[in-house]
Amino acid sequence: MINVKKLLNGEISCQTFEYEFIIEFSGTDYTFPSPVKVHGEIKNAGGYIPLTATCELEIVGECARCLAPVREKLTVDFSRTVAVSLEAEDEDDEYLQVSDGCIEVDEPIRDEVLLSLPMRLLCFEDCKGLCPKCGIDLNKGKCSCSDRMTDPRWSILKSFSEGK
Repeated sequence: MINVKKLLNGEISCQTFEYEFIIEFSGTDYTFPSPVKVHGEIKNAGGYIPLTATCELEIVGECARCLAPVREKLTVDFSRTVAVSLEAEDEDDEYLQVSDGCIEVDEPIRDEVLLSLPMRLLCFEDCKGLCPKCGIDLNKGKCSCSDRMTDPRWSILKSFSEGK
């Protein structure tokens, strides 16, 4: 929660903030080993009150190709307009409503972070993954499996070439 009473009263025209909070999501393959660091500012420009913030976090998961552990830092930009009051038809995710001189930003930031999570993590861009036959990590070495994979649907034609 960010107290914006001085900003709304006109005592200040710009307010900076910085804090951390712990984030947890169920249903994701990622863990968050450290709190999300949030820093930003709120300005009062003659009734228009934009809030901008940057969130920095670290995620841990598995490489989508080789299943090796991956640790990655993410930066998520967040911006909303602060509204003192909203009409029923104006209620939208683009606005943060002031309640008792404070605004709640953790939940909207949490939602923005969730939408910004990568679909998959890679240990490095050229990860070779695992051999589909024997399961060896191809980044660590080559396996003895045949590189040539034949589609079983064509096996009947093989008998023609062998003269059977």
